[in-house]
Amino acid sequence: FRRSAAFQADPVATAAWLRLGELEASHAETPPFDKDRFQAALPAIRSIMAQDPEQFEPEMRRLCREAGVMLAIVDEVKGCRAHGAARWLPGGRALIQLSLRGRWEDQFWFSFFHEAGHLLLHSRREAYVDDPESNGPEEVEADQFAASVLIPPDSENALLRIRTLDEARALALRLGIPPGIVVGRLQRERIFAFPVGNKLRRRFSLVA
Repeated sequence: FRRSAAFQADPVATAAWLRLGELEASHAETPPFDKDRFQAALPAIRSIMAQDPEQFEPEMRRLCREAGVMLAIVDEVKGCRAHGAARWLPGGRALIQLSLRGRWEDQFWFSFFHEAGHLLLHSRREAYVDDPESNGPEEVEADQFAASVLIPPDSENALLRIRTLDEARALALRLGIPPGIVVGRLQRERIFAFPVGNKLRRRFSLVA
């Protein structure tokens, strides 16, 4: 699971949060994981990111479920610090669990596509842990996968040339994504200071 590098996770709280995701998944029936169908679902999910959570969340769940992926959105357990988790369930089903930690939309979507990357790229025998002190190659690969889904590599140069919020909005419009995704990336690249553009980054309430 992705964890904030700013905090040390409590393993008991983390276990409780993961168990809540398992319980939510146990109430839903999904077919076995279909890699091709899930990969095909990701552009459709990306296309609805600009909608409000009340609109995109049911469709996002449907697209995941039809590909054999259970999506569990479980509010943060104090001390857990997890943004997301990816693992495999009995019957060949997959689980993506998100916490909405921090509530920022760019973090939410990056976490979702990061976990999707694990399901598509990595072994079914693992539950994926992103320990900020020991980031392995699979975590780096999942990060790269998420970044490329949100902002395609052929737009990287345009992104890195941005210096104003109007330019950030224009790139977001061209890419068909919320401006908060572009602003969040610019903050991570340290092109924008953290407060700059935060009014363009939506904060989500728990939508499950």
